[in-house]
Amino acid sequence: MSSRGASSRRAIEKMAQETEIAEERGAERLRARLREMLEERRRVVRLGEQQIEVVEVTAVEDVLGQDGRPDD
Repeated sequence: MSSRGASSRRAIEKMAQETEIAEERGAERLRARLREMLEERRRVVRLGEQQIEVVEVTAVEDVLGQDGRPDD
């Protein structure tokens, strides 16, 4: 393999690795944001002697709906 071909291959591998790292960081930020939002929307409901923890669905819908398009 020529040095140019090896160099191109290394550049592609490096770019793929950087993309993977960026995706992991983005996923970590999204998980942290979702945890925070869910914690804010978490409620405890008592039903007789039972205690149920409830999370509002809108907590997740707010995040999933933010794709840059106006709401329908």
